[in-house]
Amino acid sequence: RMPGVFGLSFPIGMLDDDDIARVREQVERWKSLRALQSTASAALVSPQVDGTMSGPWDGTLLVSPDYDQAVLYAFQNDRDVTGATMRMRGLDRKFEYHVTSDQLGDIGVITGASLMDDGLEVFAADDTRAQLITMTKVTPEEAARLRAARTQLTSR
Repeated sequence: RMPGVFGLSFPIGMLDDDDIARVREQVERWKSLRALQSTASAALVSPQVDGTMSGPWDGTLLVSPDYDQAVLYAFQNDRDVTGATMRMRGLDRKFEYHVTSDQLGDIGVITGASLMDDGLEVFAADDTRAQLITMTKVTPEEAARLRAARTQLTSR
């Protein structure tokens, strides 16, 4: 549960080929975020834990101005609370961000202002109670291209 810390806690010999492929995918995702994590500041985007009582969801946001990127680590603690709204912090209000989830894929292009003011809904995936959501600042041209590609996919 510590963002940026890599580790395995199961015997590798028990993994089948699908499991190994999934571990490789996660290792590549971790490697792709190492540079961002080395310059990022962390911000809590869920309620502060009160003593030993955690809320239904925990959210930690890593924001790196050096990489024009942010990563949200969201963890579901209470299976009865399927989703939560998390309001980002430290983003650039006037820019747009391409938002992707390790569980859901492409979420879309959203303004920094909307991500901070309205927040982002996170939901538990079927096979895990965690999500890793990446927000990458894009130019207006990149935002238009991403929206057009998304429209083409949904119109098929």
